[in-house]
Amino acid sequence: METLLELTMTPAPELVGMARLAVSLVAHRLNYSCAAVEDFQVAVGEACADAIAYGRRAMDADATLRVRCSVGSGLFVIIVEASGRACDEPQRRHQGPFPSEQTLSRLVLDALMDTVAYRCAPGRGMSIRMARALPTDERARTTTAAAPPRTAQIP
Repeated sequence: METLLELTMTPAPELVGMARLAVSLVAHRLNYSCAAVEDFQVAVGEACADAIAYGRRAMDADATLRVRCSVGSGLFVIIVEASGRACDEPQRRHQGPFPSEQTLSRLVLDALMDTVAYRCAPGRGMSIRMARALPTDERARTTTAAAPPRTAQIP
């Protein structure tokens, strides 16, 4: 997998727009259609909001929200991770403080992406991994050589 973007920020709702914009720029660079870029913006917004809402009750003062974009094996992969103690009960996977919103968020992500996977690690936080097939012309150009990730940290 070649990492194209890694964005680490404070898990604050007002910063979600920046993550959406960054991912849309990467998707645009990969030659996705305008409709697909909009899908990615919605999916990243939902995943970030979900991670923030789910972990809010258990996040430490130094908690982070990380968004990573990678390509490889014909896929564009977006991972949204929230640090903290959010998943004290792994069997309650993806059941946040607002179950109806969590269910709606999950349905939105499943509709917009090819695959969506949720992971909760007790004491370590949660992550949402979303993937969609690369556009046909980009799949042919994807190389196996990994470039160093571009990292941005926001206080």
